[in-house]
This record gives sequence, structure tokens and C-alpha cells, in this order.
Amino acid sequence: MRNLTLSIIGLISASAAGQSVCGYVKEAETGESMPGVVVVTGGRASLSNDYGYYCVSVASDTIYFVMAGYKTEKLAASDAAHGRHDVAMSPLHTDLAEVTVHSQSPFRTELAMAKMSKHSISSIDIKNNAVMFGEADALKTLQCLPGVASVADGSVNMSVRGSSHDQNMILLDEATVYNPSHTMGIFSAFNPDAIQRVDFYKSGYSPKYGGKLAAVADMRMKEGNNRHFGMEGSLGTIGSRILVETPIVKSVGSLMIAARAGYGDFVNEVADFADDTYKHNDDVMRFYDLCAKTNWNISANDRIFASAYTSHDKFKCEILSQDNNQEWGNVTGTLRWNHIISDELFSNHTLTYSNYEYMQQQEMDVRDFEWKAGMGELTYKADFDHYKGKHHLTYGIGIEAHFYNPGQIDPLNAQSAMLPKHLKKRRMVTEGIYANEEIKIGEKMDISAGLRLSAASEKRTYIGVEPRMAASYALARTLYLKASYARTVQYDHMLTNSAMGMPTDIWLPIGKEVKPQSANTFSLGLQSVIEPANLELYGEIYFKRMHQMVDYKDNADLHMNENVEDEVKEGEGRAAGLETMVKYENRWVTAQASYTLSKAERRADEINNGNWYYATYDQKHNLALNATFHAGRNDFSVAFKYHTGGRATMPYETFMYDGVTLSVYTERNGYKKPDFHRLDFSWIHTLKATRRWKSQIIVALYNCYGRKNAYSVFVKGDKWDMSDAKGYMIYLYQWVPSITYSFKF
Repeated sequence: MRNLTLSIIGLISASAAGQSVCGYVKEAETGESMPGVVVVTGGRASLSNDYGYYCVSVASDTIYFVMAGYKTEKLAASDAAHGRHDVAMSPLHTDLAEVTVHSQSPFRTELAMAKMSKHSISSIDIKNNAVMFGEADALKTLQCLPGVASVADGSVNMSVRGSSHDQNMILLDEATVYNPSHTMGIFSAFNPDAIQRVDFYKSGYSPKYGGKLAAVADMRMKEGNNRHFGMEGSLGTIGSRILVETPIVKSVGSLMIAARAGYGDFVNEVADFADDTYKHNDDVMRFYDLCAKTNWNISANDRIFASAYTSHDKFKCEILSQDNNQEWGNVTGTLRWNHIISDELFSNHTLTYSNYEYMQQQEMDVRDFEWKAGMGELTYKADFDHYKGKHHLTYGIGIEAHFYNPGQIDPLNAQSAMLPKHLKKRRMVTEGIYANEEIKIGEKMDISAGLRLSAASEKRTYIGVEPRMAASYALARTLYLKASYARTVQYDHMLTNSAMGMPTDIWLPIGKEVKPQSANTFSLGLQSVIEPANLELYGEIYFKRMHQMVDYKDNADLHMNENVEDEVKEGEGRAAGLETMVKYENRWVTAQASYTLSKAERRADEINNGNWYYATYDQKHNLALNATFHAGRNDFSVAFKYHTGGRATMPYETFMYDGVTLSVYTERNGYKKPDFHRLDFSWIHTLKATRRWKSQIIVALYNCYGRKNAYSVFVKGDKWDMSDAKGYMIYLYQWVPSITYSFKF
């Protein structure tokens, strides 16, 4: 297949500027808007924005629209209506197997632009990744990228460039999702059928994003087919899902509804969870999620969207706690209005709501109780895209109201001796204003520079100044040098001793004693395509310095503590790394390899004697290999992952004091867990299709050679006599086979 990047570079050798042509780029078969399409004209490439709108200044006869997996569209400037022309793009193939063969790398389309540390993942990319438990997963796909580490075996929670998972922003249709995981983090909280696209930024992202220190995963739901009725879904041994989309008024409005249910209890019947002596008949691992979206073209210049999402988990694991039942759930809602003020000025107004609630029920004889906590936010923002010649200016404002319920305990029944206790609820208001400009300087350099000003108020007000900038310089026709700098500010903190994505975390907004976190991240890299070998190459180095990060003191009392700020200490963090990625693709095979060499450390007064110590998510080496082999109606995928073990604080010897045997612990996070490695396999067989009906059988094997990777390590012994204490390791499943039937019509 012809190399997409080189075709783009060839196209941008065309010629120079003139009138403006603007409009929406849409999918021909569904009518959905298409963000991230490369629009090439006048020696310059630009992208359609997050809502599929583009505007370019042209003088040459032809404008090109390029997107991986779609036919390149050509628009003659003379044929375009004065200043306005919508473009429809058709997929290269509609057959499920053929789409798999012709998927392409997401970052090819932005090779020549001042975009750095960004990866765009389509729904096809998500489904082409080696599935785990028969289920494609957007966040697991991101974990195959360099600089992205899973914080625990199987978990969707990510450490990105030395940051903790709470420092990532997960957005679904612009609404925050606080806990993006199901069932201990084994599955992400998002139905893969409902996801249209994920834009993932590791650093250097636009100043329109604010409120988190590390990465941004901007996930967009499908809008729904406004041309034809359609349905797709799957039936599997571990979970099932379904999606329905239909026009409400043809070519004007559409509706998409998607649902998914998981019944992970079944896994316990076919897989070894911990050891032969552990009985798991009473374990509970169930979840569901439901999302819906509708959109209307109410005029040539106005579109409105409404979307909603809800999820719920119920979990119990006897090896973790025999008497502990846990439940948690997310709710989000988005209302959005796109308005074209003029051909060169596009506006978007968004109102979002997010809520996350979690609870534990403890059954302890006469002390049965229920603990609840939660958080939420209500947000309004206005964003503008202003196009003028070679300039693309974006700017906007936003305000957020945050609500925190740090915890409440109530007796579970009338016989319980537990007394009610409710911690004081807290609120925080944040505001932000930003501007960013993208401009091409000469024929070789693109620059993006912007500034975000933010403020947050709880018990006092803090101001954040967040400059962001990136540059791309053409060293050769297909070799680009890129650099970026970003300052980010986060106004809340999470205290946790778990990487499981379970409801045991404590969130703290800013206060008199707890200041905002901040980070400065520097990146330098190269991106290239080697045409004869059909290889894509990517390499970056980064350095990050973080301030006002919080960590808990030794022996801290965090649970239901009204003065929890007294149990934490502010400190700093530092992280550095080298990231590399190679991708190869032809008609028969798609392969990707990524490797990261990194180090992540933290330091705080009164912790580890004030010395630097490893972060719990520090992983020196991280390797991910993925390959898919195409053979007619069969796709065979393998995925191998390896990383050095994370860190923990563990006892290593005992001593006697006043007749009591006590433990001596390592320095903070001084124990290195065993190295992690795992091989997964999946086989997708496409059944013979009819005119409307397409279907597949997916057979997958998780952990092919049964590696017992440490999910958690701990020492257990008598509270007053640790002389007989023993070390224990909790690991996830060994071999887990699954089979899934998927369909689409």
C-alpha cells in the first residue's frame, strides 16, 4: 500500500495561498463528523478540529483531504461554494477483515506538524490491538505506546512519564471520568463499539486542557449514523455488548445507544486466581455501562449534541477481604453547541456534568457498616477556532465547580453497634482562560505557542500560569526534529495505597495546608518514515520536574480522618526517560514495537529522611511488542509485554522490643517487585458475510505461558508477634481462554 505520510508530504509541495475554503469533514456512510483529517493545500497541512471543522487558505487548484483508512478526497477550489464546502470521505473498505488489513498508524498524519507526544487512536486501531479476554479496549491500546506504563498487572490505570494515574485526565465527550476502570482495572469503563476516536497527549498539549499534571486521553463517542439503521455487538464468555444507531431525521439528526455487561465471576471457574488452596466460589466481579448520544444539524451553521454515560461495578474478592463488598459508578453528561460565527471563526459551547460515587460494606459481626464517598463537577466552557491565512488561533474560557464528599460511615443494619460519622463536604471552584496560535514559518518550521491562566478557590485562592509551546523543523523530506515545553497545574490530590482502580482512594482539594501541584516537562524528539522499508520511527527524550506533590507519612491514619492534611507531606518529584517506537506495515502484517527507559523519584520532608526515593510506579525498562498477521479471513495477533517490577515498602527483618517482636522496613519503596512479562494471543476468524450481515469469531488466550505476575505483595503475621510473618503475593489469572462472537449489520 502506498505510504500515507509520503503522500501527504508530496501533496504539500503543491503551491501557495489565496481565498479561504471552510466546512465540515464527514463520514460518507454515517454522516458523522471527522476530527483529525489532514487538509493539504498551498504547501501547508492542517487538521480538521475536534468537531470535524476545517478552514484553509488556498490558491492552488486542488485541496486534498487525507485520513488513514479512507480514500483521499480532492476538492477543486473553483468548484467550492464561495467560502464554504462540506466534504464526505469514504472508507477504503467496508468488509470487517479488509478494514483490519488496511488500518494505518495514527501518528503518520501529523508528521510535519508542531504536534509532539501525541497519538491519535481510531476505533479500528482499538479493535485491531490484540484483545484481552476477547474484549478490545481503548486504554489497553494506549498502554502499548512508549512512555505509558500499566501500574499493575492487567490494570487500565496508567503511569505516564513518571506521573501517578490520578494525574491523568480522562475525558469522555469532554466530561471527566474519575475512575475509568471496571473489575479491579481489568477492563476499562468504555464500550469499544461506542468510541469513535481517542486523542492521547503525553505532554506539550494545547492550553485548552487544564486541571491535570500529566497526560490527557480525550475520548469521543460515535455520533450515530444519520443515513441508515445499524447494529453491532458481541456475545462472549466474560462479557457482552450491543450498539444501536439510527437516523431520527435522515441526514439531520441521529441517535446512538450502546450497552455492555460483564460477568467476570465466570473467569473464576476457568482460571486459577491465587493458589490451589484458595476457594473463590463467593467472589463477585460484575459490571455494566450504558451510553447514548444524539446530534442535530439545526441549520447550516449550528449543530447540537447531547450525550450521557453511566457505569456501575460490584466487586468482592475473598483473598483481599472476606467480608468486604465494594461498589462504584460513574455518571457523565454533555450538552454541546457548535456554531459557525463566520467561515473563519468557529465556536463551541459545552456544558458537562460528572459524578463518581463509591462505597464499601463491611460485615463484622455487630460492627456492620457502610462507608460512602464521592466527588463530582459541573463545567461550562467556550472554545473558539479562528483561521486567518497561515495562522490558526484557538482561545477560550471555562469555569468548573467541584464537589467532594470525603467519606461517611453509617450502620448497615439496626443490630450494628457502629455509630454514624460524616466528614465535612468540601467545594472548590476553578476558572481558566487560554489562547494558542499555530503558524508556519518558512517552508521548514511549524510553531505552536500558547498560555493558560487558571485559578482555584476553596479556603484560599491560588493562581496558575501555564505556558505551552511546541516546534517542528524539517531536517529532511521525511525527517523532523521536534521540541516542546509545558507547564501544568493540578488543584487536587489523590492519596492511595492501591493501583487497582478500586474505591479506596482519598481525594483532597487545595486548602490552607495543601497547595496546587505543578510540573514542568521538556521533550525533544525525532520522527521519520523510511519509505523503502515501510518503517515509521519515533524517538523522544523527556525530563519532568514536579512540585507540591503530596505523600502520606509513615503510619499515617487516612481513613475517615477529619484532619487528614496533618497526615501528609508536600514534596517534589522528578522523572526522565527515553522513548522509542517502530512500526512496520504491509498487506500481510502490521507490527509495532515500543521501548522506554525511564526513572521516577519523589522526595518529601520527614519521609525517607528527606532523601529521594523511588515512586511506586517506577519501571526502569518497559517493552511492548504487538503483531497482527493477516491471512484471508483470519487475523492472528500476539502481544508481549515486559517491564521491570514496580516498588513497594516491605519489612525485611524483625527485632524484639519490650517483649514484642516488631518489623524493620525498607526505605520508602525500597523493595523492587518481581519483573513482569506476559504473552497474549488472539485469533479473529471472519465468517462469510451476506449483503448486510457481517460476523466474526474471536478466540483469545490471556497469559499464554501462565506467568504469575505480582499484582500485590504484602507481609502477614500476628499484630504483636511478627517473628512468624510470611510474605505473600497476589497475582491475577494464569491461563484465561475466552471466545466471543461479534456481529454487525
